[in-house]
Amino acid sequence: MKEEAWPPGATDEERSLRLFKDALMKHVAYAPWSFLSPESEGAAELAAAEVDNAYARVREQVPEELEGTLASLYGKILTALREGDGGREGSLPDRRVLVHVLAGLDHYFFELARGHERVYDVPELSDEERAAEHGLRHDLLSRLYDELEPTFDVSLNWPPNG
Repeated sequence: MKEEAWPPGATDEERSLRLFKDALMKHVAYAPWSFLSPESEGAAELAAAEVDNAYARVREQVPEELEGTLASLYGKILTALREGDGGREGSLPDRRVLVHVLAGLDHYFFELARGHERVYDVPELSDEERAAEHGLRHDLLSRLYDELEPTFDVSLNWPPNG
């Protein structure tokens, strides 16, 4: 993305998140057609590499709260989101953490879509445990998109217009 295309005051963190989202969307556009020809397959592989590279830049700026095991944090966030507006106040981490959780979940499902059955942060699980883990993460991903990205915004400012 050209320098003049960035919103005024965009941080390196916001830029890396935007580039990651853009790379994901580019991969989504190429991947379904990768079986048609070697050129299509090459374009999909290049797009997948761009996603991995962009996510590596996002990981360089991950908040401290997201270092280590995330299962309990994911559970707390999902519980707060399920409670609705009334039970949410003060129980959700700040927007920056939520945006990074969303990026991590996007990358997690990107890896699954590429055919990786055992994703990097899921230890050896039985088939039933793995299915349950994927289901909970998908629920969290869907709810975070509803909460954070109705307009596909990755701004770290909260509220989005404030």
